[in-house]
Amino acid sequence: MKMSKIGGRSKGGSNRSSLQWFFRNTIVLQFLFLIVVYSADNASTEIRLNSTNTAGQKVSQPLRLDVTKKHVVMENGHIKVTFTNPTGSIAAIEHNGVDNVLEHSRKETDRAEWDIVWSTPKRPNKFDILFATNFTVIVHDEKQIELSFTKSFESHDDASAPLIVDKRYVLQPGRSGFYTYAIFYHPQGWPDVDIGEARIALNLRKSMFSYMAISDDLQRVMPTANDRNSGEQLAFREAALLTHPSNSSLRGEVDDKYQYSLENKDIKVHGWICPTPHIGFWIITGSSEFLSGGPIKQDLTSHVGPTSLMVFFSDHYTGEGFTLSLRNGESWTKVFGPIFIYLNSDSNKNPSTLWRDAQNMATQENRNWPYDFPKSHHYPDRGFRGTLKGRLRVRDRFLRSGLIEAESAHIGLAPPGDAGSWQRDVKSSNQANGRMSIEGEERNDLVFESGALEESKKCKAVVLLEQHHLKY
Repeated sequence: MKMSKIGGRSKGGSNRSSLQWFFRNTIVLQFLFLIVVYSADNASTEIRLNSTNTAGQKVSQPLRLDVTKKHVVMENGHIKVTFTNPTGSIAAIEHNGVDNVLEHSRKETDRAEWDIVWSTPKRPNKFDILFATNFTVIVHDEKQIELSFTKSFESHDDASAPLIVDKRYVLQPGRSGFYTYAIFYHPQGWPDVDIGEARIALNLRKSMFSYMAISDDLQRVMPTANDRNSGEQLAFREAALLTHPSNSSLRGEVDDKYQYSLENKDIKVHGWICPTPHIGFWIITGSSEFLSGGPIKQDLTSHVGPTSLMVFFSDHYTGEGFTLSLRNGESWTKVFGPIFIYLNSDSNKNPSTLWRDAQNMATQENRNWPYDFPKSHHYPDRGFRGTLKGRLRVRDRFLRSGLIEAESAHIGLAPPGDAGSWQRDVKSSNQANGRMSIEGEERNDLVFESGALEESKKCKAVVLLEQHHLKY
């Protein structure tokens, strides 16, 4: 029987045979195409989460937001984050097929959260996880999702700090991570309060994360929380001698979270790596401008738990001189962050690849600072910032008769204060030739050098527009 072209009629019979031939060959071609695609994808070490359009261009999956009575979920195809509603704790972070990189044995409200240590004058400290009571969607469009979970002051509750805390979470398309920041507000006339510490703490899955990295020199396989508990506590509770660790190579070591502290200026990226699947979890700080205490103030980073922290201010290493005391109904507002919670992954088993990628991401976040996406009017974007440029020279007649280029001085901007007020809120350091470039708002000039007494001199305050520069 002769067949006509596909779609036509056969001479002397139906076109059923031609249709069978068409579908059979189409299925074979589709099967071969799937084999080629599968082989190509499996040959790559990259995890491909982007789809493509008809022109072959990569297209990020759209942002999705789901709100229920108990949970709020935002996702973009790379990462899925679940929050408790309305308290605003991070209950789950899903990435690369892992349903939750946080420790699921803990309560949903105790896996990853903002918290403070506070007190009223002359009263014992209290620990507050800052459970919110109000949830709001600030924005949900094709560019970003921004969520707000707000905690207010309950005057009848002695356990409620006299603060308004607005916790924000931001997700953008195509990003393997999310941002978080918070606005702390103490309205005028509210009760006196002391705040000794403010931070965000993330407790990772114990069965997954075993390798910690906080710098090129400080990274290693870590003991577990059980190793510490089965060991010998030393002079203070943070230090434990590992006597029967699950990893025998760690026997005889002392673990102490303060071993992994860094100076503020060096807290750029730190976190944990899971060997199987090969996933990295990182806290990335694009700028240290919101950290209190200046560039050489030390604080905690990541430690056995596995836990990762972003400590915005504390009395660690310093005492009460660096804590916050609000008196006589003082009005006070402060934005902490944004910081970037970043997850990466690949198919090899070398932790250095994930570490280098996290470092590259930290460099990118630093270049993007100040950010333009936060929707809170309390966060000053580029339009409200200026640039101060100058050159610092030191006159020291015991070393040289002329001026000396300051090579190691930390130069920055601090809130207006009295002369000799010993401000330490420094934002930048100068180059080897003494030149500096600092972005900021209305501030006083401040200079000090490591190893020398710090002295703040009150200068005329200036307001700089974005396109103007002040030269010394």
